[in-house]
Amino acid sequence: MQHISTVVPEGKQRDETLKPIAVLNRLSERDNSKSTDFWYRAVDHNLTDGKFDDLRAAAWQQTGCDPYGAPAVVAALTERIYFEVQFASPNHRNISQWTKLATIFLDDKICARAQGISAQTRATLSGLAKPSVGVGAAP
Repeated sequence: MQHISTVVPEGKQRDETLKPIAVLNRLSERDNSKSTDFWYRAVDHNLTDGKFDDLRAAAWQQTGCDPYGAPAVVAALTERIYFEVQFASPNHRNISQWTKLATIFLDDKICARAQGISAQTRATLSGLAKPSVGVGAAP
């Protein structure tokens, strides 16, 4: 930042260039407000893969089963679940949160939005819900 402010001539373009860089300078100076402290704790705390996947699965369930949503949302999330199961890292094969989510999407009582899903999406979810039988057809 110092180099830009000394080499680039004064003017609107220099001022606009320095604005985003100034934010980085402020980030290095922690203030002690509750809000700032919350965000720094969030940044400093890395989630384990399992915890991240659990939180993501919960968010996908909430999104897919939203009463104002559409069956297309469940279909799109089914593609993501399929991807998560098919391409899970060999070191991270815990797919239980994804099989559980597939089961939830198949249950019309828990997830009313699933009532209108296509037969293909339902077949994929059925395969994902029982991975020992197979992971279903590609969405």
